[in-house]
Amino acid sequence: MSARGAVFYGVGVGPGEFELLTLKAERILRAADVICYPSCKPGGSSYALRIIKPMLDLSRQRLEGLLFPMDKDFARLIPIWHESARAIVSHLRENRSVAFITEGDPMLYSTFLHVYEIITEEFPEVAVEIVPGVSSLGAAAAAGRIALGQADEAIAIVPATYQKHELKELLERFDVVVLMKVGAVLDQVVEVLDELGLRDRALLASRVGTKQEIVTRELEAYRAKRLHYLTTLIVSKRGVPLVRALQAQAAQARPSENGAAVEPI
Repeated sequence: MSARGAVFYGVGVGPGEFELLTLKAERILRAADVICYPSCKPGGSSYALRIIKPMLDLSRQRLEGLLFPMDKDFARLIPIWHESARAIVSHLRENRSVAFITEGDPMLYSTFLHVYEIITEEFPEVAVEIVPGVSSLGAAAAAGRIALGQADEAIAIVPATYQKHELKELLERFDVVVLMKVGAVLDQVVEVLDELGLRDRALLASRVGTKQEIVTRELEAYRAKRLHYLTTLIVSKRGVPLVRALQAQAAQARPSENGAAVEPI
């Protein structure tokens, strides 16, 4: 049976706060026949599911946890991803629409991408729609009131598990660096920040929008502590607000009364 009739949705459900769910995501999730969610172990729940579960109609909708172990052994993971993809396609072939939910945005470091690539390559007849969500880095920046990019600033968004020398290169090269899932390596990252004199330019944000929210610049308080994997660190090297910096530049370039440019102070 073809899987052409039903639609496979990749739905970003945001960083944790229900009100950050988009209207489109809510509409699709209320209508979908099957809600698939990633789980680290068989029979487990998921952070994404906890965000949306109160709005689901479980008398009509089916929940299906798909296994996505926290593992870097790709020889083991790839067959598991294929199994998840086949489970999704089996629902589509029965004309059941499937929504795969993921925290944040489905196109940014999400588990959805693994099954999406497999399905689009192996089952090209499947209709796919991707619904963007509020990313954790966007929510962190808003909560901490820190700009992710202004004017011509260059931004890097990377996993926090970079080697120390690579992380130093990134921090030296880019104006803003966003480190995703930093909880397990915070101590090492703080060491690098201290070497570069950037600790006071860093913002730590974890589980933004939930009761467990952490938004702070006091990194020392969280060293040697186990933080949730949904923890982000934003490092912005700009020490002065952009508008103030531009005003200072304009003042320095303004001609004096005798027509000569004012020298910078």
